Amino acid sequence: MNSNAKVHVLDEAIQSIALAVDAYAMAIDSGISRANFARTCKRMVGATPKTMIKHARIRQSMKLLRNETMPPLADIAFSCGYCSQSHFCTAFKLATGLTPLGYRAGMEPIKFIGFR
Repeated sequence: MNSNAKVHVLDEAIQSIALAVDAYAMAIDSGISRANFARTCKRMVGATPKTMIKHARIRQSMKLLRNETMPPLADIAFSCGYCSQSHFCTAFKLATGLTPLGYRAGMEPIKFIGFR
């Protein structure tokens, strides 16, 4: 696979991650091994597919938390691909240093996970 094809696969992965698409399945569909896909992502983007998915989920949840309709935390958790509200709250606090309700109340993140 040439480098243009790899970049295209990575672009598709990054755009689809917020929807909790399995990035490794995309790798297999495009003929790249899981390990090679992870290495290529790490080299080109600065993060593994798993890290990119975590980052996208947190970013999406941040948007939903500040939404005027104020959806319940459980709804946000499930829509962002978390299996439970508790798992979501733990991941959010690890990523931002705030609880989801603290962020919703207007506090700004102390830190934020990211890559390049």
